[in-house]
Amino acid sequence: MTDVRRNFKRKLTEAENHHHTAAESIDALDLQKPVGDKDALAAVDRLRNSSKSAIQLASTIEKQYGDAAIVLHQYKDAVTFASKHRDHVTSFESQVFFTFRAKLPKDISAVAASALATKNGVLSTLADLARADPEDEDAKAFIKTFGWVKGAWEAAVKKRGMSLPDYEAVRAFKQKSNNSFHDADPPRDALRVLESPAPVPEELQQYREPLKALLKALTMKQ
Repeated sequence: MTDVRRNFKRKLTEAENHHHTAAESIDALDLQKPVGDKDALAAVDRLRNSSKSAIQLASTIEKQYGDAAIVLHQYKDAVTFASKHRDHVTSFESQVFFTFRAKLPKDISAVAASALATKNGVLSTLADLARADPEDEDAKAFIKTFGWVKGAWEAAVKKRGMSLPDYEAVRAFKQKSNNSFHDADPPRDALRVLESPAPVPEELQQYREPLKALLKALTMKQ
């Protein structure tokens, strides 16, 4: 249960207790009073009944929509966390691309040189290699031309300070997050937060250590 729902239930319980106390006090009053007092008590009784109805409605809403509120709250936490860290993956891959480009073979074909001229081109080539079927005749030519790219990229990743398992994990994290969210803190600040006891959304907890490795790699030269 989230803090939001827990606080709502606590306040609802307090309202119910307050209502019961007020109702008992009203019932204990001596109704044998002058007409004016009876009119006042009747008005208070109507107020008691309306407050009871309001509490019952609030209780119904909490039961019906409480779970949905939890889901929305968790989604908000996940989006906030992802938006603050996914751009660091992009920054790291830019550094890897610079290293990759610096080590390009001098004798690569014009086709390969064109395809690998940008970071997005390299990442797209890697994605195509991952999907290419070695038994497919058409794919064989692609693999023959670009098969070396995977090893060269992985070597650049390691040279930039990340292990391949951690890199694959942060790549998966980036793909899991929505491309429309960009709200990154500086790497050193983000690392400080991840190394603190600050909570990480449960569904993203598996990415905490790989992200720390990423941010350490990004701060090595800062």
